[in-house]
Amino acid sequence: MSKLGFKIDMRFLTILVIGLFLIAAGIGIFIAVDDANARIVTLTISHPFESKIWATALRAELKEFEGLNRKIKLSVIDGDFSSVQQLVKSSPTGWDIVIGSSALARDATLFTEAPEALTGSLWGIYYNKEILSKLKLPPGAKTGDYSIEDFKKLCLEIRAGGKTPISLGSQYGWPLAAWIQALMASESGPQAALDLVQTNYNSSDPRLDKAIQLFSSFEKEGLVNPDHESKDWPLSIRDILAGKAAFCLLDENFISSLLPAEREKIGYLPLPGSGSQGKTSWAIGSLVYLGVNKASVNPKASARLQGFLTSPGVTERLTRQLEVPFFAKGTGPQTVVASIASFSTSPLFKEIKTRLKN
Repeated sequence: MSKLGFKIDMRFLTILVIGLFLIAAGIGIFIAVDDANARIVTLTISHPFESKIWATALRAELKEFEGLNRKIKLSVIDGDFSSVQQLVKSSPTGWDIVIGSSALARDATLFTEAPEALTGSLWGIYYNKEILSKLKLPPGAKTGDYSIEDFKKLCLEIRAGGKTPISLGSQYGWPLAAWIQALMASESGPQAALDLVQTNYNSSDPRLDKAIQLFSSFEKEGLVNPDHESKDWPLSIRDILAGKAAFCLLDENFISSLLPAEREKIGYLPLPGSGSQGKTSWAIGSLVYLGVNKASVNPKASARLQGFLTSPGVTERLTRQLEVPFFAKGTGPQTVVASIASFSTSPLFKEIKTRLKN
């Protein structure tokens, strides 16, 4: 009896082992087949970087992402800032991620969360070295720890010497917008300038009035070229290079496009008051934003790409390649205030120009 029972137990165990093996093998085959047939997700990303340097750097990172995520393929739509914005407005679907101007922030309801600053470039004051070599810069000028009043006194000295203190080309609005915002930040703090680009901004804000009146005083005292409204902005730096004017306010991206011999003729100053007396400094920046479409059919893959592009490793590489002072979240050594330049056709900016004329 015991021998028979032993034989039955052994047979049962053998069958059980074989059965478990077959089940495990079946599961393994199912997983392998399922993995092989897994759907490859394609994300559509639209970006405005027409510059070869920008396009090359970004595409290298996108290729790296695809290498790390074999089941995610990227379809890239090239364009300019306006075409990216048009895509966002005209089609709620058909795209997963967009990289564009700060105008994207106005369409925040279309995104999984408010678009975040990915990169950008800073606005600063550029000057003719030869003209300023004959004058004494105010203390703290090189670090931004000088006031608008200090800057104005310097401009008056330059005017007395027969030169135009500030060359401005505001035909398309951008530099004038940046000047107004810089004056607001300098006089009322960076939060005033940050508030200026909010969708619910109250244009009767006395801080804005103060900045407009301050810029108007520069015009009335002959410190700004009188033809700036009909002048294109690239010509302002040409006046600096030719020694006709001392200062202009421009985006560093444009300055970097100058020939080496031309760049030798100009110097750089932070905006007045931007040094904040040794505290966290601020700067006006033309920011570029990244937004994830909340209507995307691939939300997890989109979130993964967003996380990759804003990760420390990627942003450090891009910072090094593109020589920009900040990446991701719009912060770095300073608080970066999104320039109103991106909204230069907005009713608010039109109102600013009208008030300057009155």
